[in-house]
Amino acid sequence: MSLLQMSFTGGILILAVIVIRALAINMLPKKAFHALWGISVVRLMIPFSIQSVFSVYSLMGSHAPGNDLQTIRVQVLEKEYGE
Repeated sequence: MSLLQMSFTGGILILAVIVIRALAINMLPKKAFHALWGISVVRLMIPFSIQSVFSVYSLMGSHAPGNDLQTIRVQVLEKEYGE
């Protein structure tokens, strides 16, 4: 997983924590929110990823960040060199 993809995953995790916090602010103890933010910080600081079936990218399929850019590069090169 590239650095861009890991940052994107961390951003999604942070958005999930914000949504959970907004919906459950009065139902969960403050320690739960500290744990969720801790998970987010650890995710952003660890420079590798663990493969999992429960992945954001498995939900998105081939639309992961960076895939479209590679497709565009190939198309531009094909147009320039007539391949």
